Amino acid sequence: MYVADGALRKILRVTIKAFKCLRQCKGIPYQLRVDGDMITVVEGVQSFWVSVDHEGNLFFSDQETKSVSKLSVDDIQKIIDGELLAKDLKRTTEPEAEGEEAALESSEPLDDVPSSITVTTTPKPPSIYELYESSKSETVGTPAGVAAVAGQVYWTNQVGGFNNGAVSFGKTHPMLKQPTGTDDAPVFASHKLVNNTGAAYGISVSIGKVFFSDSSHVVWAANKGTGEVVSLTSSLMKPRGIVWDGDNTIYVADEEGNFVVSIPSGLLKANAPVSQTVDFHSPYGLAMINKDDPMWLPFIRASQSSASQRFLHKCLFVLASFSLAWL
Repeated sequence: MYVADGALRKILRVTIKAFKCLRQCKGIPYQLRVDGDMITVVEGVQSFWVSVDHEGNLFFSDQETKSVSKLSVDDIQKIIDGELLAKDLKRTTEPEAEGEEAALESSEPLDDVPSSITVTTTPKPPSIYELYESSKSETVGTPAGVAAVAGQVYWTNQVGGFNNGAVSFGKTHPMLKQPTGTDDAPVFASHKLVNNTGAAYGISVSIGKVFFSDSSHVVWAANKGTGEVVSLTSSLMKPRGIVWDGDNTIYVADEEGNFVVSIPSGLLKANAPVSQTVDFHSPYGLAMINKDDPMWLPFIRASQSSASQRFLHKCLFVLASFSLAWL
């Protein structure tokens, strides 16, 4: 689990395991606890939102640099293994193409190179790649929520939604840059999906839709293909984190309402019914953990009752004051 802690200016990584509670369970038979140390993977960032793609790469928005950034799974593993410290990460833009450095270094003809000599290339230094930046891209204002799904990274803009897009998107592995003008440096291509509100925060992406929360009251749903947008509900007080359950429901954290609600998401239809699901003081970040996650291994291996199977089907992880992502 990755946690964005804006107050500490860090993004933290922690392993979570489930255990069967035997006393003082408060009606929750299976609970979670930290397994091992909490590791800092990024520091010196004003980040409140994180996402992880299917490869394990970490994406986050930085309000100080006004950028949507990426940390590769390879560099994360080096930090976990103690080969690298978060403070040693450099900041750079993504190379224009994978292997660009290799292409430059191997541009000389190889016919005259003795067979005993091995041509090597310089690997990329461990870096935080600032993929999309406000100073260079028209789709970035002050970014907030991020969601990396199926080769695309989507983000909301909590400032500049009308001009830069309430929701914008680009590739998770951008390759070729496009010019922005005769005197400007090229940037990676990105696009506005909708600009229906000036401030947007949490975001979640399903197969065909993007869900995002407004500065107050409204949870929006937009068609990924057409950009058609509707208000699913305007009844919440301060909606923030959103998570899609992989089926036909989204869960939304209402920070001021002190609860998490569920909303049907199968149809792009306004005024969807809202059901209160969990009471929780000042909820902010949400993540969905399914039954296949290694966290549940002790229980999956053991013989379980049908009630336990139903419990382990989905687990909603709620966190106050922080945003989080689950790998």
